[in-house]
Amino acid sequence: MGTVNVTIRVDEDIKREFDTFCDNVGINITTAFNMFMRVVVRTREVPFKLTDKLPEAKRPYKNIQELFKDFNGEYEPMDISWGKPVGNEIW
Repeated sequence: MGTVNVTIRVDEDIKREFDTFCDNVGINITTAFNMFMRVVVRTREVPFKLTDKLPEAKRPYKNIQELFKDFNGEYEPMDISWGKPVGNEIW
């Protein structure tokens, strides 16, 4: 099986910290991303929890209405139906 190049853009500070981490554990960035991609392909999920929930103390606003309370443009909250889950999503 052949190989291909993948190009990504990342914050330079994150990349520098990731380089340091990889050096500390004895791998390079290519190996780290290959490991990540193989786990995702094998398990069909990312190997960590994805969430948009922040602890209350770190949450900058309670809800979308509070976020836009001082917005002077035209804004009207809408009820949006995203449908029913199709797999193992937690809604």
